[in-house]
Amino acid sequence: MDDKIEILQIDNLSKHLSSVKSLGDKNSKTLGFFPSGAFDESARKRCILAAINSEDIFMGYLLYRIAKSRVIIVHLCVEQKFRGLGVTKMLVNKLIEMMKDKYLGIGLNCRRDYEASKVWPKLNFYVGYEKPGRKKEGSTLNFWWHDFGVPSLFSETAKDLVKVIVDANVFFAFEEESKEAIEAKALLADWLEEYIHIYITSEMYNEIDRHKEPLERIRWRSIARQYDIIPSDKKRIDEIVCALKTILENGNTESDESDLRQLALSIAGRADVFVTCDPEILNSAGQILREYNVKILRPFELVRDIDQISNSIEYEPVRVGGTLIELKQVEVQLESELVSKFLNYGQSENRHEFESNLRIYFSDPKRFKIIGIKEPGFDIVGLVVFDQFDLYRSIIPLFRVVKYRLSTLLTKFLVEYILQMTLVDGKKVTLVTDKYLSNDIQEILPTRGFYDVGNKWQKYSHRGILSYDTLLQIIANEGYIVLEEREAINKSIVEVESTAKDDDAKRLLKIEDMFYPVKIIELDIPSYIVPIYPLWAMNLFDERLASSDLFGAKPKLALNTENVYYRSSSPAKLCAPSRVLWYVTDDLKFPGSKKIRACSLINEVVIDKPKELFKKYQHLGIYEWKNIYEVALGNIENTLMAFRFHRTELFTRPIDLDLLRKIILESEGKNVNLQCPFEITTKSFHKLYQIGIER
Repeated sequence: MDDKIEILQIDNLSKHLSSVKSLGDKNSKTLGFFPSGAFDESARKRCILAAINSEDIFMGYLLYRIAKSRVIIVHLCVEQKFRGLGVTKMLVNKLIEMMKDKYLGIGLNCRRDYEASKVWPKLNFYVGYEKPGRKKEGSTLNFWWHDFGVPSLFSETAKDLVKVIVDANVFFAFEEESKEAIEAKALLADWLEEYIHIYITSEMYNEIDRHKEPLERIRWRSIARQYDIIPSDKKRIDEIVCALKTILENGNTESDESDLRQLALSIAGRADVFVTCDPEILNSAGQILREYNVKILRPFELVRDIDQISNSIEYEPVRVGGTLIELKQVEVQLESELVSKFLNYGQSENRHEFESNLRIYFSDPKRFKIIGIKEPGFDIVGLVVFDQFDLYRSIIPLFRVVKYRLSTLLTKFLVEYILQMTLVDGKKVTLVTDKYLSNDIQEILPTRGFYDVGNKWQKYSHRGILSYDTLLQIIANEGYIVLEEREAINKSIVEVESTAKDDDAKRLLKIEDMFYPVKIIELDIPSYIVPIYPLWAMNLFDERLASSDLFGAKPKLALNTENVYYRSSSPAKLCAPSRVLWYVTDDLKFPGSKKIRACSLINEVVIDKPKELFKKYQHLGIYEWKNIYEVALGNIENTLMAFRFHRTELFTRPIDLDLLRKIILESEGKNVNLQCPFEITTKSFHKLYQIGIER
């Protein structure tokens, strides 16, 4: 029968798409409601396989999605008259053939009581886990998994789901049988379990309490207990409600107030999506997104756009202890808030002078760039002003950070950000002239290579590879460096020379740190190429992975300037100090993968049991215990390697695999193997680094 059946990957122009929709609708009771627009979107992405016989008759289809590094089967359905002919097996085998070299495996959710559950073991799937289903009381969902045998930092059970809050009307519609309820019930489809986690707010119980019938209240409370309540910062609720009243022209009834509180609780709980059919709230979706970073969607919009929504949330790297930050230009309307928040009362800064300086900055936007740092929906926590007038120096006349739980971490990040902006502008000197810097900032600046020049802090940066003597000669010949600045540089160099005169590597590392990102030719330390999945590259060091272009998104940035990476302890090649070039492995979702994208400096390597490493490095990076457990292959007695790294530079010209192989073959006469860390010579590192930083 196989030679008479063809499996086609169809698109939205295919004549078979209407047959796919018709079959899906006929079987929606078991497959779950799937909007017509969602079928169209899946076809547009070529995520539908259709089985066609020799007479060009449609027999069945398989619809799938790409979720992180996995393929998820959403629908698999065969026309009744063609069942028992092996069509299911052919569809699944075609999907395996297409995806086996690109992803970790294929998964799907299937009700345990469905007849189809007997099919999956025959197709080499196994049950990864089970959980209670929502659509029928007492039902159980099995997650079936077909593994491609690719080693991964994530298991098939790992979750990073979109946090979805449903409002009261959508929640109550889950249990209704009306035509209008169909849209809401689409959120309960089994296939969505791999994308979203549905929460309710504590206000939902108040909504339930408004039912007049006692038995109805009891029934709805029982249903509500099936859903998690999103934890929220209750102290901010009233403040957010007041702000929302200026956005929404809501009524003053008890129900209207409850609607506002539901939305406020969602914002305070850092939900990703708030699902509603309320036209008033939907009309204000854009403003709420801008102000609070919460998407407002109808149920069908969430179902239709789940891939885009899931990816946009999955690839936002700035979560430090659950905190998101963003950098954006500050508007003049916030001037009074900036004064009250950033005036340095502790050093008796003059309020009038501070206000006057702010007005100067706001009045000349071509010269001054005013950057505010904030957590979406909350207050500004940092402020940096760039004076762009000087051709040679990046001048920072104002640098303030609010004292709060992440202020030290944020300060370190902002210092790195300022230095990166200096290099982006093609300048070499960063000069912080703010006379009222906090003690925290003044303590951190020297650790990043800044030196005190009177009431100013300066750092000289040089990008490139050169000898130590050449670097000193270049600095000596920089005509725009005044005598006072040159004396400060020379004093810092003498201090480095005296503290590490007996350790050449340590001395040169300190020089590199002082004039970062320079690379000194004489510093001969081990160098490695380390393969890393795109998802981990994004989370560990690359703030630009959030867009479909691997390195093209606006910065919503990770605060950590130092991170840790875990891998198998065998082979135990890595050591410290050493250099690492990050090779981002192949992933079709990211056109810029399969390239060396960045380099870092390894400053510590530790081999130990998983729990000990997690305890030691929990404060760094984005790893959770479940991720480390997976690296250890589920055995806490296995030893792992953790290496701590910093000074990460993203390459302006990423190096593709073919060029990498050519360079290593020419330089070292050997083939590149990127299954594990691959050691290269210092000469090869310099050659690759030089290509990577070319503009």
